[in-house]
Amino acid sequence: MSKVAIILVNYNGKEYIKECIESIQAIDYKNYKIIVVDNNSTDDSLVYLKSLGNEIKLIEAKENGGFSFGNNLGIKYAIENGFEYFLLLNNDTLVKRDFLSKMLESFNRNPDAGIVGAKIMYYPEKNRIWFGGGDVSWTRFRVVHNHIKETDNGQCNAEVEINFMTGCAMLISKEVIEKVGLLDEEYFMYCEDLDYSFKVLDNNFKIIFNPEAIVYHKVSLSSGGEDSAFSLYWKTKNTLKVMKKFKHRTSLFNYLLGKFIFYLEHVVKAIKYKINGNVENYNAIKKALSNI
Repeated sequence: MSKVAIILVNYNGKEYIKECIESIQAIDYKNYKIIVVDNNSTDDSLVYLKSLGNEIKLIEAKENGGFSFGNNLGIKYAIENGFEYFLLLNNDTLVKRDFLSKMLESFNRNPDAGIVGAKIMYYPEKNRIWFGGGDVSWTRFRVVHNHIKETDNGQCNAEVEINFMTGCAMLISKEVIEKVGLLDEEYFMYCEDLDYSFKVLDNNFKIIFNPEAIVYHKVSLSSGGEDSAFSLYWKTKNTLKVMKKFKHRTSLFNYLLGKFIFYLEHVVKAIKYKINGNVENYNAIKKALSNI
Protein backbone atom coordinates (compact mmCIF):
# COMPACT_ATOMS: atom_id res chain seq x y z
CA MET A 1 0.00 0.00 0.00
CA SER A 2 1.59 3.25 -1.21
CA LYS A 3 2.49 5.92 1.33
CA VAL A 4 0.60 9.16 0.62
CA ALA A 5 1.26 12.65 1.97
CA ILE A 6 -1.88 14.80 2.11
CA ILE A 7 -0.65 18.39 2.15
CA LEU A 8 -2.85 21.24 3.35
CA VAL A 9 -1.62 24.82 3.22
CA ASN A 10 -3.33 26.96 5.83
CA TYR A 11 -3.48 30.72 6.20
CA ASN A 12 -6.14 32.02 8.58
CA GLY A 13 -8.33 29.03 7.83
CA LYS A 14 -9.66 28.25 11.31
CA GLU A 15 -13.26 28.47 10.06
CA TYR A 16 -12.97 25.48 7.75
CA ILE A 17 -9.76 23.48 8.22
CA LYS A 18 -11.20 21.47 11.12
CA GLU A 19 -13.99 20.09 8.93
CA CYS A 20 -11.49 19.38 6.14
CA ILE A 21 -9.19 17.37 8.41
CA GLU A 22 -12.09 15.44 9.92
CA SER A 23 -13.32 14.43 6.46
CA ILE A 24 -9.83 13.18 5.56
CA GLN A 25 -9.62 11.16 8.77
CA ALA A 26 -12.76 9.28 7.72
CA ILE A 27 -11.40 7.99 4.39
CA ASP A 28 -11.06 4.28 3.65
CA TYR A 29 -7.38 4.48 2.64
CA LYS A 30 -5.18 4.26 5.71
CA ASN A 31 -1.54 4.63 4.63
CA TYR A 32 -1.44 8.41 4.63
CA LYS A 33 -0.25 11.32 6.74
CA ILE A 34 -1.84 14.76 6.90
CA ILE A 35 0.83 17.45 6.62
CA VAL A 36 -0.42 20.94 7.45
CA VAL A 37 1.78 23.88 6.52
CA ASP A 38 0.64 26.97 8.37
CA ASN A 39 1.72 30.11 6.53
CA ASN A 40 2.07 32.30 9.63
CA SER A 41 -1.66 32.54 10.41
CA THR A 42 -2.97 35.28 12.70
CA ASP A 43 -6.44 33.86 13.40
CA ASP A 44 -5.63 31.27 16.10
CA SER A 45 -5.56 28.41 13.55
CA LEU A 46 -2.51 27.08 15.34
CA VAL A 47 -4.45 26.58 18.58
CA TYR A 48 -6.59 23.94 16.88
CA LEU A 49 -3.78 22.47 14.77
CA LYS A 50 -1.49 22.04 17.77
CA SER A 51 -4.30 20.36 19.69
CA LEU A 52 -4.23 17.51 17.15
CA GLY A 53 -0.80 16.43 18.32
CA ASN A 54 0.54 13.45 16.37
CA GLU A 55 -2.65 13.14 14.30
CA ILE A 56 -1.01 15.51 11.83
CA LYS A 57 2.45 16.76 10.96
CA LEU A 58 2.41 20.51 11.54
CA ILE A 59 4.96 22.71 9.80
CA GLU A 60 4.96 26.33 10.97
CA ALA A 61 6.24 28.74 8.34
CA LYS A 62 7.63 32.06 9.53
CA GLU A 63 5.94 33.95 6.70
CA ASN A 64 3.01 33.71 4.32
CA GLY A 65 4.97 32.79 1.22
CA GLY A 66 1.91 31.73 -0.76
CA PHE A 67 0.38 28.50 -2.07
CA SER A 68 3.47 27.12 -3.84
CA PHE A 69 5.76 28.05 -0.94
CA GLY A 70 3.58 26.21 1.57
CA ASN A 71 3.09 23.14 -0.59
CA ASN A 72 6.81 22.93 -1.32
CA LEU A 73 7.57 22.86 2.40
CA GLY A 74 5.15 19.95 2.75
CA ILE A 75 6.53 18.11 -0.28
CA LYS A 76 10.12 18.46 0.96
CA TYR A 77 9.18 16.99 4.32
CA ALA A 78 7.30 14.15 2.61
CA ILE A 79 10.23 13.31 0.32
CA GLU A 80 12.60 13.20 3.28
CA ASN A 81 10.24 10.78 5.03
CA GLY A 82 9.75 8.29 2.23
CA PHE A 83 6.33 9.19 0.82
CA GLU A 84 5.49 7.98 -2.69
CA TYR A 85 2.56 10.23 -3.60
CA PHE A 86 1.83 13.85 -2.75
CA LEU A 87 -1.75 15.11 -2.62
CA LEU A 88 -2.13 18.88 -2.76
CA LEU A 89 -5.53 19.63 -1.27
CA ASN A 90 -7.17 22.97 -0.52
CA ASN A 91 -8.01 23.43 3.12
CA ASP A 92 -11.53 24.60 2.25
CA THR A 93 -12.53 21.19 0.89
CA LEU A 94 -14.30 18.07 2.08
CA VAL A 95 -13.57 14.66 0.60
CA LYS A 96 -15.61 11.56 -0.14
CA ARG A 97 -14.60 8.48 1.83
CA ASP A 98 -13.08 6.59 -1.13
CA PHE A 99 -11.62 9.54 -3.04
CA LEU A 100 -7.95 8.73 -2.42
CA SER A 101 -8.37 5.01 -3.19
CA LYS A 102 -9.97 5.96 -6.51
CA MET A 103 -7.17 8.38 -7.39
CA LEU A 104 -4.50 5.76 -6.71
CA GLU A 105 -6.39 3.27 -8.89
CA SER A 106 -5.95 5.71 -11.78
CA PHE A 107 -2.18 5.56 -11.33
CA ASN A 108 -2.35 1.77 -11.44
CA ARG A 109 -4.36 1.86 -14.67
CA ASN A 110 -2.24 4.55 -16.32
CA PRO A 111 1.51 3.88 -16.02
CA ASP A 112 2.33 7.15 -17.85
CA ALA A 113 0.30 9.26 -15.43
CA GLY A 114 2.13 11.96 -13.51
CA ILE A 115 -0.89 13.67 -11.97
CA VAL A 116 -4.35 12.38 -11.12
CA GLY A 117 -7.19 14.75 -10.36
CA ALA A 118 -10.64 14.42 -8.82
CA LYS A 119 -14.09 15.54 -9.86
CA ILE A 120 -14.73 18.59 -7.70
CA MET A 121 -18.21 19.67 -6.69
CA TYR A 122 -19.47 22.86 -5.15
CA TYR A 123 -20.28 22.87 -1.46
CA PRO A 124 -22.91 22.88 -0.07
CA GLU A 125 -24.47 22.39 -3.56
CA LYS A 126 -23.03 18.90 -3.76
CA ASN A 127 -24.66 18.02 -7.09
CA ARG A 128 -23.23 21.03 -8.91
CA ILE A 129 -19.93 20.58 -10.77
CA TRP A 130 -17.02 22.95 -10.13
CA PHE A 131 -14.38 20.92 -11.99
CA GLY A 132 -15.25 18.15 -14.43
CA GLY A 133 -11.88 18.02 -16.12
CA GLY A 134 -9.71 20.87 -17.38
CA ASP A 135 -8.49 22.39 -20.62
CA VAL A 136 -6.67 25.55 -21.73
CA SER A 137 -8.07 28.18 -24.10
CA TRP A 138 -5.10 29.94 -25.65
CA THR A 139 -7.28 32.38 -27.60
CA ARG A 140 -8.88 33.55 -24.35
CA PHE A 141 -5.87 33.12 -22.02
CA ARG A 142 -7.82 31.09 -19.52
CA VAL A 143 -8.21 27.64 -18.10
CA VAL A 144 -11.51 25.90 -18.66
CA HIS A 145 -13.28 23.96 -15.93
CA ASN A 146 -15.35 21.53 -17.94
CA HIS A 147 -19.06 21.49 -17.03
CA ILE A 148 -18.65 24.17 -14.37
CA LYS A 149 -21.91 25.08 -12.58
CA GLU A 150 -23.78 22.27 -14.34
CA THR A 151 -25.91 19.84 -12.37
CA ASP A 152 -24.15 16.47 -12.35
CA ASN A 153 -26.11 14.15 -14.63
CA GLY A 154 -23.23 11.87 -15.53
CA GLN A 155 -21.87 14.09 -18.31
CA CYS A 156 -18.27 13.72 -17.09
CA ASN A 157 -18.20 10.19 -15.71
CA ALA A 158 -15.39 8.84 -17.88
CA GLU A 159 -11.75 8.64 -16.86
CA VAL A 160 -9.90 10.75 -19.43
CA GLU A 161 -6.64 12.55 -20.12
CA ILE A 162 -6.81 16.31 -19.59
CA ASN A 163 -4.51 19.28 -20.25
CA PHE A 164 -4.90 21.03 -16.90
CA MET A 165 -5.46 19.96 -13.30
CA THR A 166 -6.50 22.40 -10.63
CA GLY A 167 -4.33 22.53 -7.52
CA CYS A 168 -7.47 22.21 -5.44
CA ALA A 169 -7.05 18.42 -5.43
CA MET A 170 -3.95 17.25 -7.30
CA LEU A 171 -2.25 13.89 -6.63
CA ILE A 172 1.36 13.87 -7.86
CA SER A 173 3.70 10.89 -8.17
CA LYS A 174 7.21 10.83 -6.72
CA GLU A 175 8.57 10.25 -10.22
CA VAL A 176 7.12 13.59 -11.33
CA ILE A 177 8.57 15.44 -8.34
CA GLU A 178 11.99 13.94 -9.07
CA LYS A 179 11.89 14.86 -12.77
CA VAL A 180 9.84 18.09 -12.86
CA GLY A 181 10.72 19.51 -9.46
CA LEU A 182 8.70 21.59 -7.02
CA LEU A 183 6.08 24.26 -7.66
CA ASP A 184 7.19 27.69 -8.87
CA GLU A 185 7.03 29.97 -5.82
CA GLU A 186 7.06 33.19 -7.85
CA TYR A 187 3.31 32.85 -8.48
CA PHE A 188 2.34 33.29 -4.80
CA MET A 189 -1.26 32.35 -5.65
CA TYR A 190 -3.15 31.46 -8.85
CA CYS A 191 -1.72 29.76 -11.97
CA GLU A 192 0.89 27.70 -10.10
CA ASP A 193 -1.25 24.66 -10.94
CA LEU A 194 -1.39 25.61 -14.63
CA ASP A 195 2.38 26.13 -14.64
CA TYR A 196 2.88 22.72 -13.07
CA SER A 197 0.42 21.04 -15.44
CA PHE A 198 2.32 22.43 -18.42
CA LYS A 199 5.64 21.25 -16.97
CA VAL A 200 4.28 17.75 -16.41
CA LEU A 201 2.97 17.56 -19.98
CA ASP A 202 6.24 18.94 -21.37
CA ASN A 203 8.02 16.07 -19.59
CA ASN A 204 5.80 13.49 -21.33
CA PHE A 205 3.66 12.55 -18.35
CA LYS A 206 -0.13 12.35 -18.58
CA ILE A 207 -2.71 14.11 -16.43
CA ILE A 208 -5.65 11.86 -15.64
CA PHE A 209 -9.11 12.98 -14.51
CA ASN A 210 -10.91 10.42 -12.35
CA PRO A 211 -14.63 11.25 -11.92
CA GLU A 212 -15.08 8.57 -9.27
CA ALA A 213 -12.82 10.51 -6.89
CA ILE A 214 -15.08 13.18 -5.39
CA VAL A 215 -14.04 16.34 -3.57
CA TYR A 216 -16.32 19.15 -2.38
CA HIS A 217 -15.02 22.72 -2.54
CA LYS A 218 -16.13 25.77 -0.57
CA VAL A 219 -15.18 27.97 -3.50
CA SER A 220 -13.45 31.33 -2.89
CA LEU A 221 -13.35 31.13 0.89
CA SER A 222 -9.57 30.94 1.07
CA SER A 223 -8.75 34.05 -0.99
CA GLY A 224 -11.34 36.55 0.22
CA GLY A 225 -13.59 36.16 -2.79
CA GLU A 226 -13.03 36.01 -6.53
CA ASP A 227 -13.55 39.77 -6.92
CA SER A 228 -11.23 41.01 -4.17
CA ALA A 229 -8.44 43.32 -5.30
CA PHE A 230 -5.91 40.86 -3.91
CA SER A 231 -7.29 38.04 -6.07
CA LEU A 232 -7.67 40.22 -9.16
CA TYR A 233 -4.06 41.35 -9.03
CA TRP A 234 -2.49 37.91 -8.69
CA LYS A 235 -4.84 36.19 -11.13
CA THR A 236 -4.31 38.84 -13.82
CA LYS A 237 -0.55 39.08 -13.39
CA ASN A 238 0.06 35.35 -13.21
CA THR A 239 -2.17 34.48 -16.16
CA LEU A 240 -0.06 36.70 -18.40
CA LYS A 241 3.13 35.27 -16.91
CA VAL A 242 2.29 31.59 -17.35
CA MET A 243 0.94 32.00 -20.88
CA LYS A 244 4.10 33.82 -21.95
CA LYS A 245 6.30 31.20 -20.28
CA PHE A 246 4.62 28.32 -22.14
CA LYS A 247 3.72 29.97 -25.43
CA HIS A 248 5.67 27.20 -27.19
CA ARG A 249 2.64 24.99 -26.52
CA THR A 250 0.51 26.86 -29.08
CA SER A 251 0.91 28.79 -32.32
CA LEU A 252 2.22 32.35 -32.35
CA PHE A 253 -1.13 33.47 -33.80
CA ASN A 254 -3.12 31.92 -30.96
CA TYR A 255 -0.77 33.37 -28.36
CA LEU A 256 -0.93 36.91 -29.74
CA LEU A 257 -4.69 36.75 -30.24
CA GLY A 258 -5.21 35.47 -26.72
CA LYS A 259 -2.96 38.16 -25.27
CA PHE A 260 -4.80 40.92 -27.15
CA ILE A 261 -8.24 39.67 -26.06
CA PHE A 262 -7.05 39.25 -22.47
CA TYR A 263 -5.73 42.82 -22.32
CA LEU A 264 -8.88 44.21 -23.90
CA GLU A 265 -11.16 42.34 -21.51
CA HIS A 266 -9.21 43.48 -18.47
CA VAL A 267 -8.96 47.10 -19.57
CA VAL A 268 -12.75 47.12 -19.95
CA LYS A 269 -13.15 45.43 -16.56
CA ALA A 270 -10.86 47.98 -14.91
CA ILE A 271 -12.78 50.91 -16.45
CA LYS A 272 -16.06 49.46 -15.14
CA TYR A 273 -14.61 49.18 -11.65
CA LYS A 274 -13.48 52.82 -11.80
CA ILE A 275 -16.88 54.02 -13.04
CA ASN A 276 -18.56 52.13 -10.20
CA GLY A 277 -16.23 53.68 -7.64
CA ASN A 278 -14.21 50.56 -6.91
CA VAL A 279 -10.80 52.22 -7.11
CA GLU A 280 -9.06 49.36 -5.28
CA ASN A 281 -10.02 46.79 -7.93
CA TYR A 282 -9.24 49.26 -10.73
CA ASN A 283 -5.75 49.83 -9.35
CA ALA A 284 -5.19 46.08 -8.87
CA ILE A 285 -5.84 45.33 -12.55
CA LYS A 286 -3.88 48.38 -13.69
CA LYS A 287 -0.87 47.33 -11.62
CA ALA A 288 -1.03 43.72 -12.86
CA LEU A 289 -1.18 44.74 -16.52
CA SER A 290 1.65 47.24 -16.14
CA ASN A 291 3.99 44.68 -14.57
CA ILE A 292 4.20 42.50 -17.67
